[in-house]
Amino acid sequence: MAVGNNVPFMGYDSIMGLCEEATYGTFKTATAWCEFTSESIKAVREEKVLEQMSGSRHFKKRLLGNETIDGSIEMNLNLASDFVCKLIKQALGGTVTSTPITAAQYTHTFYVGNMEANAGSTGSNVKGLSVSVRRGDTHTIKYSGGRVNNLTIKGEVGNPVMLTADMVFNGWSTSSTIGAATFIDVLPVNFTCVSLQTAENLPSLAT
Repeated sequence: MAVGNNVPFMGYDSIMGLCEEATYGTFKTATAWCEFTSESIKAVREEKVLEQMSGSRHFKKRLLGNETIDGSIEMNLNLASDFVCKLIKQALGGTVTSTPITAAQYTHTFYVGNMEANAGSTGSNVKGLSVSVRRGDTHTIKYSGGRVNNLTIKGEVGNPVMLTADMVFNGWSTSSTIGAATFIDVLPVNFTCVSLQTAENLPSLAT
């Protein structure tokens, strides 16, 4: 896979990072990273062509309209990944607490709530997500004010469980750096011997 136009870059060099914002729309450098399978975030500026007589068969003037910044991120579901947990937290709102059970098992408790009051265990509210995407080995786009518009988790028996987050953003800018990406060694969730349980609390869980 190659990205770019006149000077294409190889897709395998691409990386993506994320950070929770303290102030909505104020970009923060990535602190969590993911090994994604695809992403389609882009900014599109609407144009309004002015239909007026100007001595020509062509339209000569146009106005810039609204700008939309959105797209999706697809990755393997890995519950040990801070990137994944922050996406789920942003989608649900409320608060979250995380407790390690073993080296590769975690309990994440999400309390669904207000999008403007979705504090983590540290108690600080999160207003949005900053996402950094390096396409190729040099070109980085920084997206700020991110929200999870739609979150999908799907699995097929015998295959990895996939997570897709449809994102919307408030702003973007370019950068020549993204930081040093670090990835976890824990394997993602595989759809084998899976059971889904729901309850008001852990002791009451039932299949």
